[in-house]
Amino acid sequence: VLDFMKRSSLIACDENSLRVIGGHAISLAEAEGLGAHALSVAIRLDVADD
Repeated sequence: VLDFMKRSSLIACDENSLRVIGGHAISLAEAEGLGAHALSVAIRLDVADD
């Protein structure tokens, strides 16, 4: 049955965790060609800094 299922993970990240891993998440997203994901983290970091 698992062969026919798409498994997805949801990950929650609080403000402090985002500050710790945000830069790495941006780098990883950019390396994988996921520019919108990188931008999404960058925007959240800017909002968190306000």
